[in-house]
Amino acid sequence: TGSEAARGTINGWVEGQTEKRIKDLIPLGGLDASTRLVLVNAIYFLGDWQAPFEKERTHPAKFHTSKTASHDVPTMHQTGRHRFLAKDGVKLLELPYAGGAMSMVFALPDAVDGLEALESSLDAKKLDAWIGEMKAQQVEVSLPKFEIDPKGSLSLAGALKELGMKTAFTPKADFTGIADPPNPDEQLMITAVFQKAFVKLDEKGTEAAAASAVVMGEKGAAMPENAARFDADHPFMFFLRDNTSGLLVFMGRVADPKSK
Repeated sequence: TGSEAARGTINGWVEGQTEKRIKDLIPLGGLDASTRLVLVNAIYFLGDWQAPFEKERTHPAKFHTSKTASHDVPTMHQTGRHRFLAKDGVKLLELPYAGGAMSMVFALPDAVDGLEALESSLDAKKLDAWIGEMKAQQVEVSLPKFEIDPKGSLSLAGALKELGMKTAFTPKADFTGIADPPNPDEQLMITAVFQKAFVKLDEKGTEAAAASAVVMGEKGAAMPENAARFDADHPFMFFLRDNTSGLLVFMGRVADPKSK
C-alpha cells in the first residue's frame, strides 16, 4: 500500500512537471517494500520554429520504412535558408526555434536502410564535427509530421549494466553520499531505472518531454536551382540542441512516422 501511494505521488509530480505528457513513469510493481529512495528527473520543451511550415503545403507522401515497404504519411514542405551538410553518406539539416537558442538537427542516411549503421557509427565527437561543418544555404525540406508517445516506460537497468554501470546495481554500491544508515544491510543500491519520453513535431514547432526515475532499495533489491534537398522519406535521427553550449538535450529516431 505504501509503495503504491509513493508511486502515485511520484507519477503525479512527473505528470505535472511535463504538462501531463508523461504519465505513469513508474509502472505498476516498480516500487516495493524494499524501496528506500527514488531519483526522478523530468524535462519539458515546447518550441515554435523560427520559420514555421505552411500547413497548406502539408500533404501525404510516401515514407519508406524499408527497401520494400512504404506508406503515405502527412509530410511538411518548406524551402528556405538553413544550415546543411551532406557528408559520409549522411545529410544533416538544422531547423532553429524562435529566439535562436535551440535547434533541431536531423541526420538522414542516404540509404533507405541506413539508420542502424548511422546509429552504430555515430558518437558525440563525430556529430559535433559534422555540426561544425554545416553551412547555411537554400534547402528544400520535406519532413514528416510525427509523434513519439509510447504507452509504457522503458527499463534501462539492462542497458546501463551493459554500458559498464554494474556496481551500482549490486550490494557493493556506495551511495553513502546520499544516505549512510548505520546498519550495513540498509545501505542503498539501484534496483531499477525507468525512462519515458514524448515528442511531437508539426508545422508550428516541437513539443518534447522526458522523464527518468532511478529506484534504489536496500542491498539485496521538388528542388529550386542551386538548392540542396533534404527529403526525410525514410528512417532518420533527430537531436534537440542547445546552441550556446552545444548540449544535446534530447535525441531520438523515427523509423515510421505512423508509429508512436
